[in-house]
Amino acid sequence: MNFSPLRASLSALLLLPVLTLSAPVRAGDFAADATARTTAATGFGLQGDAPGWLFLKDDVTHASKGDFWKAPASPAIAIITKFRETLAAAGVTLILAPVPSKAAVYPDKLLAGTAVDAVPSSQPFLESLKATGATIVDLETPFRAEREKTRVFCATD
Repeated sequence: MNFSPLRASLSALLLLPVLTLSAPVRAGDFAADATARTTAATGFGLQGDAPGWLFLKDDVTHASKGDFWKAPASPAIAIITKFRETLAAAGVTLILAPVPSKAAVYPDKLLAGTAVDAVPSSQPFLESLKATGATIVDLETPFRAEREKTRVFCATD
């Protein structure tokens, strides 16, 4: 009797749980899971799912907010614009280099199975600032691009 088809079926069934567990988390899931993790945390730090990875609670909270600058009560763009204009009146050029959150660059180290793009990009925020005339240095793009080649954040900082 030929058991090859049965072996292939059993192999597929045995691999199914592994594939299910490693499926990337959708963006909506990252926000909810990160919020749940920060709510349950005591102190200022969180243990990531990856061994040896620690995250600041405030950093994870920020990464889980998504488009924080679009909130009705958020004065972020207006405040930065006013500050830039005040400096410009004094002859000073403001150059902004927003450092992306560690959780936004390494969400998979915080929550196992999370895709890097599950955390919303800060690009729309940077574009909003550029539209006001601000000079911006984009660090998120190179950080995300280099994350596999070299650590752009220490695991325990």
